[in-house]
Amino acid sequence: MGERDKLRQARLPEDLEKDPSPQEQENQPTIEDMDPGDVVYTWPESLVVTQDRKLWLVPEDVVHFVPSPSNTMIVIRTEEGYEVDIRGIPEEQALWEGHDRDEHFVEAMSLLPVIKVYRH
Repeated sequence: MGERDKLRQARLPEDLEKDPSPQEQENQPTIEDMDPGDVVYTWPESLVVTQDRKLWLVPEDVVHFVPSPSNTMIVIRTEEGYEVDIRGIPEEQALWEGHDRDEHFVEAMSLLPVIKVYRH
């Protein structure tokens, strides 16, 4: 056994790990995989706003069971649908634009409707 093998070694905390590549994401759960009762974290860009200010979720976005610096928005799946909690999103990330997105965009992206948002 060499000297290096005798030393203790630190591990990178999971919340500091870089988000996975698209290839790695293929095997990870997504918003559309959620079952009623699931509570997960995802990135704020998963929340889409349309021209009429309705809220939607991107179904294929990856979800995580612990927050991280980039996954700060909580998604809750209930029997009725999807709820989002944006209270943990840093203020500079908590702004959305929807002026160029209409019902055709929603259909093309197969977006999921949000039934409730928690913000305070």
